[in-house]
Parts: sequence; C-alpha cells; structure tokens
Amino acid sequence: MIQSRIVRIGAFFLVAFTVFPTAHAEESATAKSKPTVYIRITREKDLLDKAVENVYAKKFTIVEARNSKEFTSSIVRESVPRRPVISESGQELRGDVLVEIIVTSDGRPIEPVILKSADKRLNVAALDAVKQWRFMPARLNGSPVSEALYVLFADAAKADQQQERNTIRRLTISTPQPEYPQAARLLRITGNGLFIMRVQIASGRVKQVTVLRTTGNNLLDAAAIKGLTQWQFKPGALPSIKRHYPSTKEPNEECLIPVPVDFVLVKNGVIMKGTVSVWRP
Repeated sequence: MIQSRIVRIGAFFLVAFTVFPTAHAEESATAKSKPTVYIRITREKDLLDKAVENVYAKKFTIVEARNSKEFTSSIVRESVPRRPVISESGQELRGDVLVEIIVTSDGRPIEPVILKSADKRLNVAALDAVKQWRFMPARLNGSPVSEALYVLFADAAKADQQQERNTIRRLTISTPQPEYPQAARLLRITGNGLFIMRVQIASGRVKQVTVLRTTGNNLLDAAAIKGLTQWQFKPGALPSIKRHYPSTKEPNEECLIPVPVDFVLVKNGVIMKGTVSVWRP
C-alpha cells in the first residue's frame, strides 16, 4: 500500500549542501530579482532545513518563518499517490522517497527536488505524482505566499504495519492524551497531523517530537508535541533506527516512532467540545 505524507520536519540524515558566497554587490543585485519563498522553522539549526535553504538559495530568496500567528503553512487540497514501479524481474519496488517542493501562492508545486530515495528507480514516479498535487497556499498576515515543504512517498505492507504496531504496543508504559487548546476550541479550529517521536532506547523517554505533517495550526501542533513528549516506553526495549534504515548515520541508541494525532470538535447541543484522537501503539 502506498501512502503519501507531507513532511516538514523528518528524522532523516542529510548531508548539507555547500553554497559558495559571491561578492556582496552581486548578491544584493540578485536578491532583488529573486522570488521570495518561506520555510517554516520548528527546530533551530535543523540540518534538513539548512539543506533545503541551500538547494533553492540560487533561485529564490529564502525567508525563515517561525511559529507565529502571522504565518500559516500550506495544506494539501488534492493529492495523487505514487504509481507502482515494477522491476525487471517483475517485482514491485518498495521504499521511501522524500521530495522537496515549493508551493506557490496559488497552490501549485514547482521546483521538485529529490532529497532522499531508497531506490533511484522510484524517483520519476514520485516526481510525476507530486507535480499533480494541489494545495491551499501558506499565508502571511492573511496574504498567500510561496512556501518550501517536503512530501514523503512511503509504502509499507499492511501486515508489516500491524506487526510493528503490535510490537510497540507491548513496549509502552504511559501514553497520556494531548490536551485540546482552549483557544483552538473557542475558534473551532480542527486538524490532524503526523508526528515523529525520537525515543532514547536505554531510558524509554521521548527526547524530541517533530512535525512530519502539520495539523495546519500552530496551537494544535504545539499541543500534540507537548503531549507526546510525556510518553514513556519500557527501557531498553525499542528497536534501533538502524533496523529500518541500515545505512543511516542517526544515533544507534535511538528509535523513531510515527504517531498521528487528530483534533476534532464534537457537537453536543450548542456546545462544541474538543476531542483528541491519538493512535496509541
């Protein structure tokens, strides 16, 4: 089964690209003619964000946008899955492809770049698919703007997913529910997102939670991150990152766990009550 996800912060290791500076006068003149593209920053000095900035630096003026009420990220309106790719032996190829795109102010994806691929033979299918996606564009102070973001084309068999969940379920100690922010409830803000927990295997504690696919609202993202950070797993029991990504340079003593979170408003008479739905491993 092929799944597609928006990715803004992923637990992938990337080698940062190098951009050689030119003369100051030349940079100033070029910057004036380059379109502006925003990139949402949720973690300072992130290697993935830095690599993306370098990819587009020659053609665009990159502006960092941090969590604020003034900036809201793009939201998927129409998505197309990656078509199956068959090898010469007749087997369907499997693996993740991480694609960087720029979503224009009218919601079109442009300038797709492959940032990570499990198999180069999957790249063309991923690029063909992402070009057909359509978005509600990012907004700054209410006006539509262009934004750089990531799309992850990932596939996994249902049996593999269920087996992984069953394994992780037996390794949890505490999974407290994230709180629905009162301000979001009053404004009737809903959303669903996908988050990555980085867990220290030895202690079972969550070291960090990052946004793999945003809920579309900063308040909801922050609430999900705060809640998931409090989860606890059995010490020394979780599998290493290298089990799924043998060639990764991520620390061997850590585990990555994806968790979807839904913020839903339930109508009860005239009162709107907020509920939070979390996939519990």
